[in-house]
Amino acid sequence: MFLQQKGRRPNYDVYACFQPFNEAVKALYPFLKKLQQEVKKGDVILNMWDRSGWLTTLLSGLFPEQHIITTWEGNKDILGYKGFSFWMKENKNVTILFCDLNARCPLKKSV
Repeated sequence: MFLQQKGRRPNYDVYACFQPFNEAVKALYPFLKKLQQEVKKGDVILNMWDRSGWLTTLLSGLFPEQHIITTWEGNKDILGYKGFSFWMKENKNVTILFCDLNARCPLKKSV
């Protein structure tokens, strides 16, 4: 219901606006040094369902030698417009996948 209403009347999503303070980011910080030591150059980091671009930018800066793949829901409003790709083009280690919330994730299974 929330997504249907948002599609009809785009507005700022409070959760996305405060992305730097949400539980996912809080959970990352205690493990950051260990991750930076263990993740190797060229590894891929999958950032599922970024809502503001903030986490993608953070990961790109924290892991400049890794490739960040970020999923982004739709192309409907301020949180999903394809213009986001324009702003992220400076981050050479970022790929953005636009996804349909009601469809399968567009990644093939890796062996």
